[in-house]
Amino acid sequence: MKYLPMLSLLTLATLISCGTTGTTTPGAETPPTNNQNLHPAGWIPSLGAPAEASKDAETVLEPINEYDWYVLTYINELRTNGSIDGHKLEDVMYLTGGTQAKETINYCYKEINFKPGTLHPLSYSRAATFIAKSHHEYLQVNGLERDLDVMHGEQPGKPKYTGTTITERANNGTAQTTGQKMVRVLENVQFGVLEDNVAFFDFKPAPMAKIIARQIVASYGRSPGHCMSMLDANVTHFGSSTINGPYYNANGRYFAGQSGVQVFLKTK
Repeated sequence: MKYLPMLSLLTLATLISCGTTGTTTPGAETPPTNNQNLHPAGWIPSLGAPAEASKDAETVLEPINEYDWYVLTYINELRTNGSIDGHKLEDVMYLTGGTQAKETINYCYKEINFKPGTLHPLSYSRAATFIAKSHHEYLQVNGLERDLDVMHGEQPGKPKYTGTTITERANNGTAQTTGQKMVRVLENVQFGVLEDNVAFFDFKPAPMAKIIARQIVASYGRSPGHCMSMLDANVTHFGSSTINGPYYNANGRYFAGQSGVQVFLKTK
């Protein structure tokens, strides 16, 4: 039995501007810098590399984990090649969701005039990662619900509160980590049950982190809004917070599988 993950999305744009261009190999190392915009387009830190320093000494940043590394790598592959782990997204959509799912991704491509090879890859951002992880922690502690205001908003006074809106959280997160100003931010939220039968993906068996990353990126393809966030031409950086395992929501209902928050960002 296949379970479709619950998806939620919020987009905020305060300025539309073209991002940087160029490519680099995901995982390639460059010297640490406090200005995230100095990293080349497509830069993702290597697994095991130490986290870069934060502007705010009290803000602790962790090294990128395997789950998030694959999520971000596959998003960049989708942006530049239109594929996930070597499989075209429209083909994956047909395998996982039939004709309707394939039509959804084609609608997304048409709406934003997306063509593989025309979109720049995104660079890993300490700010976007901090924003994603902070909100993910809030959702884990206070509960995951279908209501968009709950999934994308936070209430003052509750544990792990970092900002009422994505705008406030993004401004706070960039100020704490890089000292830069947020000019555009998009947020995807997902939680649901992992389909661990990799055969329907037509992928070869792989480590769990890769399977979950495939699931997340492909699942966002089911929703035009989430798809457009991943393929937005005006953001330059991204971050992710992904976990695999059981968790409970505020009403005590049990969900097994993966959950995650991805943040797409442009700063100056």
